Amino acid sequence: ACELIEHVPQDQVSETLDLLEAAARSRVIVSTPNSPCFRGGHDTPLGFNRREAHVSYVPRSVFTKRSYRIYGAGFGQYNSRLALAAKGWRIRRSLNSLPYRFPRIAETIVAVKDVPA
Repeated sequence: ACELIEHVPQDQVSETLDLLEAAARSRVIVSTPNSPCFRGGHDTPLGFNRREAHVSYVPRSVFTKRSYRIYGAGFGQYNSRLALAAKGWRIRRSLNSLPYRFPRIAETIVAVKDVPA
């Protein structure tokens, strides 16, 4: 499993997925924001890390074209009206299980692909 695809430059996303699929024994699991969530590097407990930057956005369609199954995690895309309203009404946490079956409304997508042995 990896959480790195949004940290890879956009023009290297396809190649990175190719490498992950080639290296996997049986399955590739990738999680990434479900909407554009660009940001620069930021401070970590060890100091500033420029590699924490989100420099690309990989939509669900890229994964489905590559035969990944898509699941959702967390309710509401980052800063969406729906997520902000649910947070304001204090019901966002109660809705967290919905995106698993309806990834379109998820904060994060989880893409899963079984690769041949």
